[in-house]
Amino acid sequence: MKINLLTLSLFALIFASCEKDEIPVEAAQRGEISSNSVDMGAGYPNQVYFNFDLNGATGFTENTAWDIGLEGGADGYKIILNDARLMSAWKSDSKDIQTASDTLGFGQGKVIENANLVYDQPAMGDWRTETPVYLLELGYNSAGQHLGYYWLQVQRSDSYEYTIAFREMGTEGTATVTIPKAEGLSYNLYSFVNRESVQIPADNDWHIRFTRFTHQFDDPPLAYLVTGVLLNPNSTYAIEVLDIPFDEIDGETVGTLDFTNAPDEIGYDWKFYNFDLASYEVDANRSWVIQTSAGYYYKLRFIDFYSEDGVVGHPQFEFSLI
Repeated sequence: MKINLLTLSLFALIFASCEKDEIPVEAAQRGEISSNSVDMGAGYPNQVYFNFDLNGATGFTENTAWDIGLEGGADGYKIILNDARLMSAWKSDSKDIQTASDTLGFGQGKVIENANLVYDQPAMGDWRTETPVYLLELGYNSAGQHLGYYWLQVQRSDSYEYTIAFREMGTEGTATVTIPKAEGLSYNLYSFVNRESVQIPADNDWHIRFTRFTHQFDDPPLAYLVTGVLLNPNSTYAIEVLDIPFDEIDGETVGTLDFTNAPDEIGYDWKFYNFDLASYEVDANRSWVIQTSAGYYYKLRFIDFYSEDGVVGHPQFEFSLI
């Protein structure tokens, strides 16, 4: 997909709410083709969590609803940024968040959160040895509006909670909050603006997430917002299958595959923009096999990026239990 195609996603000008009335149905029988769709909204502001076993969305949140994620678990310490907004972090020389103000070096030194690396190599790195003050760029909403900057200092973490301090750049009021490590979540999402944790489905309740995300292009080197699908890194593995038609993928196929939990294995480029038709098209010849933590295998392909009414941002797909 060319860079100028992606601009269409970044600078869409209106919001739409996610379909809240989706009702999960019983899991599909082996070999039976199931279909579904999700509503990402105009400009793709919604992150929709989907469960194959239930054939339904189990939750959603808006891209603007959270800023950082704090790793759970007794040994968890990583802080990740919302990669749906092109967020970045810069480690300043300051150790005092009350007085931090010098931004010299931010432009060249900032690290953009890459969706494919976020869980292994987060933009903030390891804060524990120095407890530095970071300057976070909050990125963009789905209307292309810049969301500003915050200073952040992670002051401590243990088996149960984090203590962080933050303030909006250009203001004097610093907030210090203690955030518990939520049970059942690999990352507890938190909003600076609302000063609260954001509710999302537990790790075991979803397999893939429909969302915008930051992708690092190589030629030319550029981090950019795209729209597609990310795996749940704690419950889902996947692999693309190109040489076998969707209808012929079966149990024998599974035994030949080398699965990965790279978040963007499904990614964004199962669709492309047709300039002659001025619309998105989907490559239905591309398939993926999904492996869930429950031991089930599903085959998946996309069939449209529009709703039945012709509204963009409604991925339609079909899948089958293998």
